[in-house]
Amino acid sequence: MDAITRVIQVWRNWGVALNPPASAASLSKLARVLDETVPEDLQRFYELADGMPEFSTDGWHLSFWSIDRVLTEHDFHGDSLAFADFLIYSHCMRIRPIGGSSRVTVDGGAEAFASLDEFFDRYLVDPGHFGMREAG
Repeated sequence: MDAITRVIQVWRNWGVALNPPASAASLSKLARVLDETVPEDLQRFYELADGMPEFSTDGWHLSFWSIDRVLTEHDFHGDSLAFADFLIYSHCMRIRPIGGSSRVTVDGGAEAFASLDEFFDRYLVDPGHFGMREAG
């Protein structure tokens, strides 16, 4: 099982609020903003859950945005688009489509992940790696 599927299952087990899967129309809007097709890994994520409801977070104060929020914020830094934030915009997680996957970076960090699956794999093992602290 890939890390994208695992993270959705973990969030459901933790009781994290998730939106229903994204519609084809929403994915098409995202593709227009990205100026290309939605990378396979990002599409898989949004087909499982269209992010979290506005201002909802996981147990680490991290919020993964719905496509509507990604489009509303339209927060580009260079060629990377914000799709999640920590502590209500303290810093963002960003995607940059490369081929069929999404390169993921974290504001203020030097590390880049070659795919959303690789990012979630690290997140599942060590969310504190990104400077987050467990809510409590």
